[in-house]
Amino acid sequence: MISANMTAMSNKNELVDDIFRLMDKRDFQGAGALCEKVTSQFPGFAPGWVAAAEFFLRVANPPRALEMAGHA
Repeated sequence: MISANMTAMSNKNELVDDIFRLMDKRDFQGAGALCEKVTSQFPGFAPGWVAAAEFFLRVANPPRALEMAGHA
C-alpha cells in the first residue's frame, strides 16, 4: 500500500516535471501557473522553488529568479 506521504511526494515531483516539460515546449503561461501551484501547495519543497527560479530565468526576470532560489 502506498502511503499518503509517498503519494504527495510523487505529485510534487510530477508537478516539477510538468513545469520543465512545459518550459521546453515554450508554454510559459502553463509553466508559470504550475510554479504558483507547486510553491503555494508545497512551500517547503525545494525542487518546486528551483523550478520556479528556472522559470523566471527563462522569461528574463533574474531578480525574481533569485527570489525564488532563496526559498529553496
